[in-house]
Amino acid sequence: MDALSGIEAAFLNQESLARLADRLPAMAKRYRLALPGVSYRPEKQTAEGIRTIALEFKLEGHYRNVRRFIHAVEGMEQFLFIDDMEFTSAGRDSNRLDLRVRMIAVTS
Repeated sequence: MDALSGIEAAFLNQESLARLADRLPAMAKRYRLALPGVSYRPEKQTAEGIRTIALEFKLEGHYRNVRRFIHAVEGMEQFLFIDDMEFTSAGRDSNRLDLRVRMIAVTS
């Protein structure tokens, strides 16, 4: 397998995107985070047929668990990367965080 084939294999197709939709909530649960839902929005497509899809979701939990979740997402083999994150405190007397995440998935 040449380098280009390896890169193309990491692109998400419709089936792997559907598995990702199931995997993110399962990962959140494993790290004891609340993830009420994930929204998906197709973005642009290049002349070569490469598309990107924005995934947006909110997480709530302890900082350590949020950090572990982010590390797990970054370690995934697909072309999936975190585009934007915004942390806020879940409350004055709480050590929990609310996190808004925007990720980009590259699909073929």
